[in-house]
Amino acid sequence: MDISGFMVRFASEEACEDHLIKLRWKEGFRCPKCDSDQFTLIRPNHRRNAASRAPLFQCKSCHRQTSVTSGTIFHRSHISLSKWFSAIYLLSNDKRGLSATTIAKFVQVSYSTGWLMLNKLRKAMTDRNGLYKLGGNVQVDEFFLGGESHGEG
Repeated sequence: MDISGFMVRFASEEACEDHLIKLRWKEGFRCPKCDSDQFTLIRPNHRRNAASRAPLFQCKSCHRQTSVTSGTIFHRSHISLSKWFSAIYLLSNDKRGLSATTIAKFVQVSYSTGWLMLNKLRKAMTDRNGLYKLGGNVQVDEFFLGGESHGEG
């Protein structure tokens, strides 16, 4: 998807929330506590910080409230989902490596916020990679295995 398609698809907080809901609960909402599929959707009034805007799913059986962002890097973040999604887009489409300064300028946040976002995204990618192990015959083009370096230096 090119940048213009991305900006159209994820133009609003609601579009980002809807995308997260579809990713998280492919078969529809299930309560993490009692596994019920009956819920009430609570959309808090729009307040100043982005964290208070995420919709809550309240289970009708046990009354547990679950946010679409709970258990994710977005949980309790005061950075809007649209800014998070923009940072993810930039990170996933950059081939050379990305700096916190670039993220901060693109997403329009301070350098320290850009740095925090970039590090949270990198950690999430690292944690996710740990879930997958290669098996069977694996072909590689080239690789480097530890050892002493040869030559000067």
